[in-house]
Amino acid sequence: MVTMSVDELKEEGNQLFRQQDYCAALEKYMEALKITTESDLPNKAVLHNNKAMAYLKLDRFEDAREEASTVLLLDPSNVKALFRRAQAYDALGKTDLAFKDARQILHLEPKNQTVLPLLERLSAKLQDIAKEQSSTKSKAESMLNVIKDQSQPLDKKMAAVNNLIVICRERVGADIITKLQGVQTLHSAMKSFKNEEFNHAGVRIFGEICKRGPDQSLMVVKILGLPYLLDFFCSKTPAFIISVQFMVQQIMNSISGMTLENSKGDKAIMKKFSKEIDSVMLTLVKTVNSRVISGIGRDAILELLTKNADYHALDWGLKLVQSDGLYRLMDVASELPEVRYESSMEVTSETKPKVSVCLDRLWYCMDHDAAKDLYRDKVMSFVDEKLTTGDALEPKIRATAAITALLLGPLEAGNSVLARSGVVEMMIAMAGSDDEVQQRVAAEALIAAASKKDKCTSILSTGTSILKNLYKSQNENIRVRALVGLCKLGSFGGHDAAMRPFSDGASLKFAQSCRKFLVNPSKDKDIRKWAAEGLSYLTLDADVKEDLIDDKAALTALINLAKELKSTVLYGVVTTLCNLTNSYEKQEVIPEMIELAKFAKQHIPEEHPLDAKEHVENRTRILAENGVTHALVALSTTDSKNSREIISRIFNAICELPELRGIVVQQGGARCLLQLTQNNTAPGKVIAAQALARIGITINPEIAFPGQRAYDAVKPLMDLLDASNTGLQNFEALMALTNLAAVSDSVRKRIVKDGLNPIEHYVFEDHEQLRRAATQCLLNLMVLEETQRMFEHGERVKLFTLILGEEDMDTRMASAGALAILTSNSEIACAKIVGVRAWEDIIGAACLTENVELQYRGFCILYNLVAYRKDVALKMEGDSKLFQMCQAVEQVGQIEERTRTLVQEILKKIQEWKDNKDDPANEAKIPEENRVE
Repeated sequence: MVTMSVDELKEEGNQLFRQQDYCAALEKYMEALKITTESDLPNKAVLHNNKAMAYLKLDRFEDAREEASTVLLLDPSNVKALFRRAQAYDALGKTDLAFKDARQILHLEPKNQTVLPLLERLSAKLQDIAKEQSSTKSKAESMLNVIKDQSQPLDKKMAAVNNLIVICRERVGADIITKLQGVQTLHSAMKSFKNEEFNHAGVRIFGEICKRGPDQSLMVVKILGLPYLLDFFCSKTPAFIISVQFMVQQIMNSISGMTLENSKGDKAIMKKFSKEIDSVMLTLVKTVNSRVISGIGRDAILELLTKNADYHALDWGLKLVQSDGLYRLMDVASELPEVRYESSMEVTSETKPKVSVCLDRLWYCMDHDAAKDLYRDKVMSFVDEKLTTGDALEPKIRATAAITALLLGPLEAGNSVLARSGVVEMMIAMAGSDDEVQQRVAAEALIAAASKKDKCTSILSTGTSILKNLYKSQNENIRVRALVGLCKLGSFGGHDAAMRPFSDGASLKFAQSCRKFLVNPSKDKDIRKWAAEGLSYLTLDADVKEDLIDDKAALTALINLAKELKSTVLYGVVTTLCNLTNSYEKQEVIPEMIELAKFAKQHIPEEHPLDAKEHVENRTRILAENGVTHALVALSTTDSKNSREIISRIFNAICELPELRGIVVQQGGARCLLQLTQNNTAPGKVIAAQALARIGITINPEIAFPGQRAYDAVKPLMDLLDASNTGLQNFEALMALTNLAAVSDSVRKRIVKDGLNPIEHYVFEDHEQLRRAATQCLLNLMVLEETQRMFEHGERVKLFTLILGEEDMDTRMASAGALAILTSNSEIACAKIVGVRAWEDIIGAACLTENVELQYRGFCILYNLVAYRKDVALKMEGDSKLFQMCQAVEQVGQIEERTRTLVQEILKKIQEWKDNKDDPANEAKIPEENRVE
């Protein structure tokens, strides 16, 4: 292998840069830098400068700034580096720094004319900013003076603080408030007034200030103090709690580098502020089981811990487990909202599902056996502490409630506790007692414990009779829980029609009981929630599915319950909907394995006749027409990624039917799916993207994805082109991207910015539909100059010329359209076409086809070749096949007038070249940017 020198690599990079292949150019510059010696400062400066220019072209302005700064460390007087850094600063909104660099250029080179336009523009921007700052500063000073003035009434102070909220949202408003010591002023006023409405406004201002960066966030924390900040979680006002949660999250984002685009944060920033991150997170952990905060405040803290401890964010899970965080979370999990003790903390109906999600997320942060063992030890320690407190009833009830939360979250950890000697026996004993609280808690624990077939088998033998006795209770809260337990135990055969532990017809009777609870509006919400969960197990049975789908009242009640209670009924509703639509993950059935199972006399799962395709589609159609999308949108706000994956599957099942896609869009499903492509499991992201693609195929993208959403839809659709996904998913993504590419230049640019390679890959596929879809997508992107320039490189033009000769008419049409656009703007493309050996036959066949549109496009390509290429025109002069074809077509009566006019223009152009073939001035007619050197 021949090793290239620095100069050769640099020149190759420059060549690629001139060809506008900036990514490839960057790679060459980086290769050259690797072999550049430390003493070769001139070459290092040139290469970093070239990298800065390439990054500017790619709109990677922070990278461009960094490269230019590196050059200036080597050579402080490097004018090119100063100019490029000024451009980067300008694009990053740092006008003052850009102006400083531009002035330095003029100082070094007073006669430099290139920098003058930039300097004038930056000067004008600085003047505008100064005016804006002056006006904003005056307003902010006035408002802060009102707040400071003790004689001003509260209504005036409220008006002032609300005005400050508006000011701090402006570009420079937050910085001005900070410089005027507005944080100190507001903090002092908040402590003095102790008015929740005023405090709420102050927190909103602090949240906006914290968005500005780590310095501002840490200043807010230092002035207010974390304990004071977290005291706000005592509020019982939901809007106030949301603002406090937003402010704390902004602090975390600032000191970790997390953004919407980069949920994993910046490692360098996290390392720099590791102590501050630990301080905030530990304070949240210590507050989560505080007895003085409100229930909704506790829920907000649980959401903050779940989000930030995740390995996709701060990866703080292990630290939380190593501290007393798990004990505190188990303490929250052990709380019962309906049972009050002296030591009780305030919780909501959503606290238990939220703490289960948090425990589950932490378990997945334990990425090695020792960490998992530590996690198990911590939760076991909590349970043991409660179970070894003598005969006191409260600790045992709390321990059982905490185990239930574990079983609903990290099942593996929950099962390890369940396996502890005497735990299941204790639950069964509690269920058999006469005490209502014990019965309720034990019934819930038994339901959660029956999570796997092996667990169900053991509980079937001991717990079924107790659950049946509980079902006879006069207390509906006990009855409905016992019913759900029986439903779950009766469903462990899953979708296998041959596996039913109870007698025939039992599942239908259980389902009827659940529906009676569900549809009765006079029943307590908690009872209806449990009824929905019971249906989630029973709908594994196809007979129950068909029975339920015919009960419109039950479906409506289920959907309304989802919209009303959201995460509280999450599991029950999404599982039921998943079962009704058969959108659960299905294992591929391999015929050879079935035969092997028969030979080994193993049980073979059977599909129920009512789970056939036509029945599934009918159920899906009924759900969509009854407004299930509203329920899915409401439930999708959950932090549980597994639940979000199931919701994505249901959406995808609905979108599989083209006639239902409009309903999904009308009810907000498209926007919801965009969010599901981001915060989800890996399979969930793919499935949500496929549902998006299906919408994009059928519905006008301007309606399905209005405004910014069209731009946001590009990435998930591009990700769907990954070769690891199915051919159907690839095809649907290409079709949707084709439609998106017809929306606007900004959307087309976004697609091209993500790279054409994933799309081009499918042009080479043997699969006709994939090849056609990819070619059509590239046709819609060809109107962009960026695409045209890319096509001038490599073998792309040659490939599209060969595609023009294929049999599939739609593929030929797309190829002809793309070449017609490309050749009208690029002499290089024209030269590449005539470099194809059979180009005359291929284009001639397109011109002579019976398809009038393809014929027109073929003549468009031919006209562009003749207009750009003198050699083509002169070659066609005389007896060539193409010339004779043009003459013949011109005289045919049965062609479109636009085609006839085009043919006449071709003949006319050939004659012009013929008359002036010795005139060198003709070369000047070719645009300089398209001339081949």
